[in-house]
Amino acid sequence: MPRAHAPRTRTKVVWFCHKCGNGPNNYSLDEYCPYCQKRRCHQCTVQEIQVRVDH
Repeated sequence: MPRAHAPRTRTKVVWFCHKCGNGPNNYSLDEYCPYCQKRRCHQCTVQEIQVRVDH
């Protein structure tokens, strides 16, 4: 019986707005919150997440 392989993943950096809580937002693309237009700052939460890579 073939073994199941774990899904391939990659790390993505996201952030959550400290003013309105919106997220996850793309750290590379979204300098401003798309919901409240507050600029990302040191009070916003930044996280690394694992996203599945599908072919």
